[in-house]
Amino acid sequence: MPPHSTRRGGDHPKQPMTLTATLRSSLIVMALCLSATLAGCSAQVGDACLTSQECGTAGLCDTSSPDGYCTQTPCSPNGCPDEAVCVEFEGDQTFCMLRCEVDGDCRQGYACRADRGPIKFCYIQP
Repeated sequence: MPPHSTRRGGDHPKQPMTLTATLRSSLIVMALCLSATLAGCSAQVGDACLTSQECGTAGLCDTSSPDGYCTQTPCSPNGCPDEAVCVEFEGDQTFCMLRCEVDGDCRQGYACRADRGPIKFCYIQP
């Protein structure tokens, strides 16, 4: 300690953060962010996507839909996640589609439809 120091008992001089400490802090922050992402931020049926990898458990990105559409296919009645319904399209093709009550339940570019069964679902606006 320098002879003219005014440090008191519990005070510690500030030391510059080393590169190792900076890297360690950065890795901890990145690990926490990754854990939060994996824990509860996976895509759901009806979410926008560019690739199927972005759809997580939803499984497939329908890139023919505006901004992509996370879905599962084929599906069976009661075989989709809770937020979705299995819808049959032409050619006996079935897809999990996001359930809705009104157009506002769907993302931009999609509307709530009821023309393929008793349960409404989000589909491309006409």
